[in-house]
Amino acid sequence: MIESENPYQSPKPVPDLAEPARELATLRKLQQEIRALGAFWIIGAAVCIFASGRAIYLQQAMQNQVIPGVLGLVFLVVGVPTLFKQKWALYCGLVLCVPAVVLSIININACGLIIPGLVGLQTVRVTRYARQLQKSGIDLHASLN
Repeated sequence: MIESENPYQSPKPVPDLAEPARELATLRKLQQEIRALGAFWIIGAAVCIFASGRAIYLQQAMQNQVIPGVLGLVFLVVGVPTLFKQKWALYCGLVLCVPAVVLSIININACGLIIPGLVGLQTVRVTRYARQLQKSGIDLHASLN
């Protein structure tokens, strides 16, 4: 196992940088925005699962209420690893946002277009920060201390 893939290792300090202020600012932005993105996906997952469970409990149209529950589980699977700065989770979340935006455009659904669109843009920003840091040789799990 490669040491950088060990999920239980302690965070590495930020290495010496050519432009430390800019790189540290990028790392700080990444850490703040990836937490917000992961939290949003987890909250969205909780809402979907709660709504689906409530509808099934009240014996309302079961076929239509299973889909939000499954979608909520998928967002939960994407949201938790995002909090742990896993790039694959960011890409999976982006892949989930694109069809939602396309379907919202087809159905002319403004709310369904705005929310996934903003989440998709946020995901693109976070992945751009992650790429900048990796080009500089900074581990995404580096601590700011």
